[in-house]
Amino acid sequence: MKRLSKDDIGAALARQRALPLFNCGDMATGMQVLEALHAGGIRFVEFTNRAAGAIDVFRSLVAEATTKLPDMVLGAGTIIDVAQARDSHAAGAAFLVAPNLDEANLKAWFAAGVHCVGMGSHLVDAKTLAEGRFTELADRARRLTAILASV
Repeated sequence: MKRLSKDDIGAALARQRALPLFNCGDMATGMQVLEALHAGGIRFVEFTNRAAGAIDVFRSLVAEATTKLPDMVLGAGTIIDVAQARDSHAAGAAFLVAPNLDEANLKAWFAAGVHCVGMGSHLVDAKTLAEGRFTELADRARRLTAILASV
């Protein structure tokens, strides 16, 4: 993963228009998620810091994705304090995301000037991961990119 400036990241997120976010307990599952999202046209992804050991999984994903998916850019999310921010940056996070608010109406968000929206369990849900339905995840990512292109 190459390092990008905050302006480059902002511009790329504005083009992608959604930021998928997910968490899982192991690197193998995480790589399958990244590969499926990549196959669906997604290049920027947020890995959330929602479980014990998340930083270790994230660190491993960054290392693996750097080789296997060099155009994938990973950020760390659900960062709630400075220590987590420092740890995530040291682990290779290209960007950090702090918890904020929900809003389901994409047209309203973009009309208000938003460049990119976060996408969590509506895109990457625990059941799909548990059942290993990564082809379905890639299809969801393709549908999402098509919807976002039309908004």
